[in-house]
Amino acid sequence: MRAHFSLHAISTDKKIFRYYHLLLAPDLLSGWLLTTYHGGIGKKGRLRHQICQDLVDIKHLLGVKLAKRFNAAKRIGCNYTLKQYRVDQEFEDKILNGKLKILIEENY
Repeated sequence: MRAHFSLHAISTDKKIFRYYHLLLAPDLLSGWLLTTYHGGIGKKGRLRHQICQDLVDIKHLLGVKLAKRFNAAKRIGCNYTLKQYRVDQEFEDKILNGKLKILIEENY
């Protein structure tokens, strides 16, 4: 079960050029690793890893992170938009259902 989300926040008027990537993959200890990579477009970014033990944690954490980026206008001046996402069928069946799927479809 793997997933990749790529988001951009671009506003030429406000001089905002940012990217945010979320990668989800299984780790070696039957848990899950959520990797985020973010920064300014064309500049060095910041890499973070978070370990999740079960699917409920993954679903919650992914929903929080995506919602925060899709509603970033007050923080950075414009919202992120989902440029690309790839998920396998298992991820779509187990994670992308309900509110999370609606959130992604509204912002893609």
